Amino acid sequence: SGLTASASTGQIQLNWALTPGASNYNVYRSTTSGAYGAALVTNVSGPTYTDSTVTNGIQYYYVIRANNGIESGNSNEATALPIAAFSLTSVVANSTTALVVTWPATSGASTYDVRYGTATGSYSTTLT
Repeated sequence: SGLTASASTGQIQLNWALTPGASNYNVYRSTTSGAYGAALVTNVSGPTYTDSTVTNGIQYYYVIRANNGIESGNSNEATALPIAAFSLTSVVANSTTALVVTWPATSGASTYDVRYGTATGSYSTTLT
């Protein structure tokens, strides 16, 4: 099915390829890889679903099952970690060639990528 998951603040977007013969899809979610109970949502017409019931900072795992009156087996598993949005606390030029950038810690984040560029909206360089 090619299930993929991408997180943003407070939600996870799922995308998958349509299964020939499927009339709808059931979405399963867990906080433990491979451990799925009842469906999170049923009868999704697909091939996308947005889970907006997530908590930032918690890793989620998903599978989907195609349905045409009989439910298929699990798709591949996809995972995502939503994190809270944050703003920079300050950006200070401490010389003509250096900036000091500070921000508050974000729950669920273990690393940060700092991107910069020479024009608004064009961030081509990443520092990790």
